[in-house]
Amino acid sequence: MLIDKLTGLRVEVRDRSIGPAHDPYGQTEVMLSLPDGTYATYLHNGLGTNKASFYSDTNGSEPVRAFDWHYIGLSDESVHKENMVRVNTVAKQVFGVSFDEAYEHYCEHYEEDPMGSPSKYI
Repeated sequence: MLIDKLTGLRVEVRDRSIGPAHDPYGQTEVMLSLPDGTYATYLHNGLGTNKASFYSDTNGSEPVRAFDWHYIGLSDESVHKENMVRVNTVAKQVFGVSFDEAYEHYCEHYEEDPMGSPSKYI
């Protein structure tokens, strides 16, 4: 989804369920990208995994900057908040928008496919 026509900034969000069928958990991935190939991803899942990676172009297999941490329970809350501030600050410097702001924008403007999920037909 195009967020900014002037810069060409796009956001893609993937919400999915992963894990065993009898006990699945959620996973959300937010991807920000610019026309020059610069992109970043932030992934969070129900087991407390948080990963943010910033790439300089689509051919780069290694991120320019990466963050990786686990957040499980209140004992890790201050560390989690510090890491989220750090990750969102870098995103805002590079893209002009944080992962949180991009996710909110996506949720506010997303239009569900009237035919339903493609998984119904595959």
